[in-house]
Amino acid sequence: GNHAVFPEYFVRWFLTKFALQGDKILDPFAGSGTTLVCAKQRGLSYIGFEIDKGYCDYAQKRLQQSTIFQHI
Repeated sequence: GNHAVFPEYFVRWFLTKFALQGDKILDPFAGSGTTLVCAKQRGLSYIGFEIDKGYCDYAQKRLQQSTIFQHI
């Protein structure tokens, strides 16, 4: 399928500007999981939907490998 790939810096900027601690991030077209990984790194709850099993597997692998850190 056709998936729009967003650079992580764009997603991080958007989450920094518009997401508050305690928010839950929903990505109904999760693709490779960039939004989910960025949400996880910011300590936000997240859920994603994706119909392509290959992308689901890839996103799950990225989420398992993502490092949690927080800039103070």
